[in-house]
Amino acid sequence: WHPLHCVVAPHLGAKWFATDAETATMDDAKRCLAPGRALSEWSAGGRPCAALSVELDGAAVVVRRGDGGSVRLLDNVRRVAVASFESAHGDDLPFEPGVLTGCCTDWAALDCECGWSVAALARRGLQRAVSLDGGPGFARTSLSLSRVPIQEYHRYCSADADGDGAPLYVFDADVLSSGFADGTTMASEWATPHCFSHDAQAGLTGSTFRPLPPAWLLVGAARSGTPIHDHPTTASWNALLSGAKAWVILPPDVDEAELLLRDDDDDDDDGSGDGGALDLSALEWFGERAERPLPAGARVVMQRPGEVVYVPAGWWHVVLNVQTSTALSVSLALRRDIDTLLPELLKEDQPFAMQWLRSLGRDLPPSLKDALTLTHAPESLS
Repeated sequence: WHPLHCVVAPHLGAKWFATDAETATMDDAKRCLAPGRALSEWSAGGRPCAALSVELDGAAVVVRRGDGGSVRLLDNVRRVAVASFESAHGDDLPFEPGVLTGCCTDWAALDCECGWSVAALARRGLQRAVSLDGGPGFARTSLSLSRVPIQEYHRYCSADADGDGAPLYVFDADVLSSGFADGTTMASEWATPHCFSHDAQAGLTGSTFRPLPPAWLLVGAARSGTPIHDHPTTASWNALLSGAKAWVILPPDVDEAELLLRDDDDDDDDGSGDGGALDLSALEWFGERAERPLPAGARVVMQRPGEVVYVPAGWWHVVLNVQTSTALSVSLALRRDIDTLLPELLKEDQPFAMQWLRSLGRDLPPSLKDALTLTHAPESLS
């Protein structure tokens, strides 16, 4: 994007330019994310999600609907000390989702006074504006196309977010390479846990096969969240620094109907104009569970500050900010998954697979290299 203005969004059939990102308001951001849409269309009033409320209940999250229905989801994932895992490649990490403790003990980002809560970030000041994501369906086709100062996002969390049907949240990778107003770098205030030290797809980062950075800052107002999705070839770890998040994590082989995805030809039958083909917001997804119990094998996590949620490759997950929250999310490919993932990729996406093979070089597991040499020219694996 242009350093001063919102980028053009030609795929939306219109374009709109915001003011300087360092002085932009949330209303400016909304106009940029959804050109031609009235600000009143962002309001929760009259929308199905307007009647949804979310609250903590010990180790559970309770979502209540305006029609009297409710769902109480109880945390069912065990906590494990990160010191239990010795491999820098993650070879001994579990094959199921888990919550790791002790990862963030020494992080300045977790400090209750000078850490990374949205209030602390606004007070300390960031060297650059932060990019936004989320919102109602009509805005979700423009990923991170608008930026506002962190102080403006803090104001939104405190004053306006409750009035939005699907609040916007900060989803920003670039800010992690910058710093605070006093010159302190953000990178100096957190560290990668030892068991996540090696990313088997590091050689692909920045390429057409992995264009997005692996690490992201997430700051979300209460009721915002990430819709259901998966990471087919990468695991992820998410460190919560403030607030509270509710996770539902579903196995890779779960019945697709349980994902509550919308088909391309679904009608927009709620009258919201969101575009029915887009998946439910995180809040709406949790609300739907008042009528449909979670399937067998579902994992529920009530994440608290200092905890790291680990999600293996291929597991579906939806995340709801029960309270205004700040988190760090990082994706990586584990060495142990290469044997499984690469043969499948060679069938489904050979250019991706071959580029990954080349980037691995000497790190390619010998057993897999022997097998692949039988069907691929040796020079393509060097």
